[in-house]
Amino acid sequence: MAAHRVVLAGVLSSVVDDSDDVMNAVVSECSEVSALLSFALHKAASEEEPTTTAVTVDNFIEVTVPSYSDTEFAQHFRMSRNCFEVNRQLQFWRIYLTAHY
Repeated sequence: MAAHRVVLAGVLSSVVDDSDDVMNAVVSECSEVSALLSFALHKAASEEEPTTTAVTVDNFIEVTVPSYSDTEFAQHFRMSRNCFEVNRQLQFWRIYLTAHY
């Protein structure tokens, strides 16, 4: 923002008192700044992020989760095992009834 003010102040101080010249100079400078910003944003967006490989644990749901104690389960999933089971059954029936009726 401060750079825009410096550019505009320089333009305004270098232009004669004619208001049309001032307006044209400001519009020209703003267009150039806008074009530079647009180019920089496009370049930043087009640069690819380095890809990362997700770390996975084989059979996590089948083996690891059932081995959690009730306390560990609640710490990891922020709900009790019983609450999770009730929610799972409700979701199953909601999906089943929606698909079949």
